[in-house]
Amino acid sequence: MIFSFHSLMWGLPIAFFFALFSLPRFSINIGFLERPLCVGFLWAVITGEWELSLSLAIFFELLWLDLFPAGTYIPPNAVGCLLLTIAATDYFGLRTPEEVAVPALLSLPAAFISARLEYMHRTMQDKAYNRALGWGRGGARRVASGIEEVPPFGMLVWNASLQLLLLQAGFFLAALLVLIGTISGLSSLLGHLPYIQGAEWPALWFVSAVGGVLAVRIPRAYALFVATICLFMFYALGL
Repeated sequence: MIFSFHSLMWGLPIAFFFALFSLPRFSINIGFLERPLCVGFLWAVITGEWELSLSLAIFFELLWLDLFPAGTYIPPNAVGCLLLTIAATDYFGLRTPEEVAVPALLSLPAAFISARLEYMHRTMQDKAYNRALGWGRGGARRVASGIEEVPPFGMLVWNASLQLLLLQAGFFLAALLVLIGTISGLSSLLGHLPYIQGAEWPALWFVSAVGGVLAVRIPRAYALFVATICLFMFYALGL
């Protein structure tokens, strides 16, 4: 219980940072602020950890390079992976690429779960969307005439953004607890902190660049990519 509470309080500032920079994905459109390279650079400016932050930012930027929002598609939240990995490295004092590669790979499912939460939030906002349409189609005039009370458009946007902020912050804290618990469990099983022997940043960047290959949009390519990562993890950890 002490471990969980300590991890929760320790990860709270990073959770807020993650939730804040998840908003530009869809709620506040201000360019590429939600990209791992930008977030990694800002984190390096704040903490001074230039090598680790930028190296991880390059890794996740390359990994999710091909996946971008188009139409109704919601891509994985790469910033979640980046900040979860940084949080885990700070918690366990990891610094070498061999050690950092493990939390980086273990954090990948969080990117898909975060995107799923964003989809659920969109579904929850259907009613608010209809209210926004009503406001734009004369709702403001009806309110001014005292005929109908419609929430101001700004209030609708503020409520939706605040909901997403809290949702993503809560998810990040839960994911961080799972990640820290998983690494702690592997450490107990192996007798030491898990690491991938021989991993270096150029090699990790090369592996992450495979994400661009997945642009072929062939399901078997995705399955092969996931299988390769799993086999590599089992081999590297000696399981």
